[in-house]
Amino acid sequence: MNELIESLKESFLLVNNDYRNDVENFVKYLDTQEQGASFYSKYTLAGMSTNGILDSLKYYVKIGQFKKKETARKYMSAIGQLFEYILANTDIENTDLKNQLGAPSNRVDSYVGQYSEYINNCDELLEKESNSILKPNEVELLLNWCNDEIDKNLFDVSDNNERIGFKRMVAAICIKLMLFVGITYRVARAITFNDLDIERGTIKINNFLIRLPMGLQRQLNIYKKLLKDRGYNVDTGFLFITIEGEQWGEKTSGSSIPTFLKTQLRQTSITSVIKYGVKQLVISGVSDNVIIKLTGISREILNDCLEPENDDTFSYINEKIIKTPIYKNL
Repeated sequence: MNELIESLKESFLLVNNDYRNDVENFVKYLDTQEQGASFYSKYTLAGMSTNGILDSLKYYVKIGQFKKKETARKYMSAIGQLFEYILANTDIENTDLKNQLGAPSNRVDSYVGQYSEYINNCDELLEKESNSILKPNEVELLLNWCNDEIDKNLFDVSDNNERIGFKRMVAAICIKLMLFVGITYRVARAITFNDLDIERGTIKINNFLIRLPMGLQRQLNIYKKLLKDRGYNVDTGFLFITIEGEQWGEKTSGSSIPTFLKTQLRQTSITSVIKYGVKQLVISGVSDNVIIKLTGISREILNDCLEPENDDTFSYINEKIIKTPIYKNL
């Protein structure tokens, strides 16, 4: 069993290498803090609880190794995903932990709910300078810019600075898609024209068939025709490209989106745009798992979007309260 757990841990880290330090810290904690406990013991894993994992976090906070809430959330998310992986691939039974890991994040008794309560109220952990969700007025400003740039460059191909105009047009279309469904830059740059069905008004993203809003459908239709007329590959080529016809680079700077965000909103965070789209999915009632699979976002970003903004707390709480069964009978 020890060898199996070791093998599963390493296979998990092969596809989640960013979590290696978090996992090793947890293993080290068990080996040094819990008498007779070992991560590689079937009995330790079968008896592990959310509180047990939280104890390891509290230990690292106490000794000063974890100083930021962001670090703590990443750590707890990593260990949670590791346990999900191991419980799904061994005969180890831990029903309570498995149920808590699988419960919706907004439930206070879920794994995420329990560790979020501790982290949010822990004064020893500092808040990160977060990429906050865009405000409605910022979204309106950004959408106006996007539509202006798209329509201007779709219909006026005589722009003296064609390279800049092309960059703005493609970036603006991508920004609108991010605002619409909250997809990450990594997911966006992988979309091809083969995923786009103009006639049906749909786009396939991570195997989800999404119906496009009419305005974006119209713009994508003209965009595809424009690129076809210019000799670009609009059959199997990538949707978001440079003027040379190459796929956007792996870094966001290759899209010029951060530059345009700075011009319009005085900030360069694509994450703020993505979070707005994710927030709309959350409000619409889309499940956590579907959101993560569709958008490609991390659990940490989703958690940020689950918490109401300060300005929205009153509306959020009252919207939930009036739906309780007893409300109408009081």
